Amino acid sequence: AWQTVLRETFPNVSILSQPHAVLCDNQDVASFLELGSVRLHDDKKLAIFEIALTPRKKIQRNRVALRNLVAKHIDQETNHGVLVIFTGQNEDYRFTFTAKESEFNDDGEFVERQTATKRFTYLLGPHETCTTAARRLSQLAGKQDKATLADVVEAFSVEKLNKEFFTLYKEQYTKFVTHLLSGNAPQKVFAIPRLTDEKEQDKANKPVRDFAKRLLGRLVFLYFLQKKGWLGCPADRTDWTEGDRDFVSNLFLTCPDKGKFYSTRLVPLFFEVLNRPDRDNSLFPVTGTRVPYLNGGLFEHEKLPNDHKPLPVEKLDFPATLFEQLLEFFGQYNFTIDENDPDDHEVGIDPEMLGHIFENLLEDNKDKGAFYTPKAIVQYMCQQSLIHYLQQHLGEREEIVNLVRFKDAGSTTDKNNWIRQNARRIEELLDRLKICDPAIGSGAFPIGLLQEIYWIKLTLDWTLDPAKTKLKIIQNSIYGVDIDAGAVEIARLRFWLALIVDEYE
Repeated sequence: AWQTVLRETFPNVSILSQPHAVLCDNQDVASFLELGSVRLHDDKKLAIFEIALTPRKKIQRNRVALRNLVAKHIDQETNHGVLVIFTGQNEDYRFTFTAKESEFNDDGEFVERQTATKRFTYLLGPHETCTTAARRLSQLAGKQDKATLADVVEAFSVEKLNKEFFTLYKEQYTKFVTHLLSGNAPQKVFAIPRLTDEKEQDKANKPVRDFAKRLLGRLVFLYFLQKKGWLGCPADRTDWTEGDRDFVSNLFLTCPDKGKFYSTRLVPLFFEVLNRPDRDNSLFPVTGTRVPYLNGGLFEHEKLPNDHKPLPVEKLDFPATLFEQLLEFFGQYNFTIDENDPDDHEVGIDPEMLGHIFENLLEDNKDKGAFYTPKAIVQYMCQQSLIHYLQQHLGEREEIVNLVRFKDAGSTTDKNNWIRQNARRIEELLDRLKICDPAIGSGAFPIGLLQEIYWIKLTLDWTLDPAKTKLKIIQNSIYGVDIDAGAVEIARLRFWLALIVDEYE
């Protein structure tokens, strides 16, 4: 099947008559096969591998280990990148493109390890939405023999996907706002007076726009949560397993009167279930299944402007087509609860999108000092801060730079391995670290530091429990404040998602 896909995508594919076994001493790899290669228009070559992982290796995790597994096969002479099919013990698999950005010094000599290997991955299978992968590979195939390495990078681009998603998301948001403002909802529900001055009316209508942002933000968050399988779990279970991974869509499809989907389905879900911890066995009466209590503040009742009374949201409803179009739009994308980093991208919508949506839809965001910081800059600043911190205590050593930037602990067989000799001391320093972001926004920098510390700790000690390790870092090391309560709320949700990605079902 993969040979067919590769031949349709790349005209110049060479498939070996017999797969070649690649020597690999990694105990998590069951088999490592070379299948062939692709020659691109710019004369760049991509090697094709298939790697089967052992049952104990989680295909959705262990990003650094999987990236390093294939990085050594990129030498910039024979292979300029690799295409890898990762398979595990379940039906899901990964289609990965890995490349290394190289640099040359003033004398034209190749500089090794100047930049980290970049890995771009589609998580595919019967439990995943494959629309983006199919569309992107089809576009790449359309370039025929003119495709270059840059075209392959574009086919796996997460940044392009995020821009596309946000543009279409904003269109959906505008439709909801337009509907709310076209009727009597501003006066009847939000208690907004009718004004003759157009600018003053637009300013007074801000609570309506805030409501629409919050409504769509809640639904995006539920898409992340259902990805984990924690929504719609069987009533006769006490653990959070076997949930409905299309919970929101199915909730809409089974609604008898879809024109009242908001008032009869979402209002009870938001305010009587997700916001209440005292339910019998966490049941959601509408579906008869289990839904967890979430205390992040996202599902608290909105208040009337200049009042402490709850907003009478049960009076609101929307045309069925609005939710139908919105859920169809969401259904075209993979949602991943694992935060991407600049060196490892899963081609899907990750929790950073919550922050991206918040910061880009925030009114007067420049006046409030709210700006979106590109993830690569966040990563660089976080890594530089950690390098400086560790070198303050341990001296200026290149091994520390390699550990932080590349998650490279050196050779395990080298008795003089400095990182191994000082691993306990490094872990102690990381445990003592305190981080405070005085303008946390939607949490970009603290999330970046969480990821960096987490992967350093796992590099030093493979036996650590991922979820407990993250929880310890969040509880003991990370602090943040902001003048905007909504920003803090988004940051808290991103940390919550970062934590549950490593919780076993």
